Amino acid sequence: MGPKGSWTPFHADVFRSYSWSANICGRKKWLLFAPGREEHLRDNSGNLVYDAQSPILQNQDLYPKYSQCCQPIEVVQEAGEVIFIPSGWHHQVYNLVHQTNLICYVTLLLVLVLVSLP
Repeated sequence: MGPKGSWTPFHADVFRSYSWSANICGRKKWLLFAPGREEHLRDNSGNLVYDAQSPILQNQDLYPKYSQCCQPIEVVQEAGEVIFIPSGWHHQVYNLVHQTNLICYVTLLLVLVLVSLP
């Protein structure tokens, strides 16, 4: 849930879990980075950037690997849509309008059990 313009910092989900995000209403923009791509978004001390779109990433003294970074996969999630985020995928999410969503962190085993139910 969140008002228009709110966002989550660049991160991967806890315990390398998988997650599903069901958008009840509103719109979200997701920036997704495949495992390993986050290494280009670390500063020279090894810390991940807080904002994956920050202009500070252009500072090669602070972020020496950023110039090797590929563009993220960008997805706009509409109301009524569900997105699956695989384990280890770093991401940043923006609320494009005021919205409500439901996020579930699950393991692959639980997903397989749910899919096999009648």
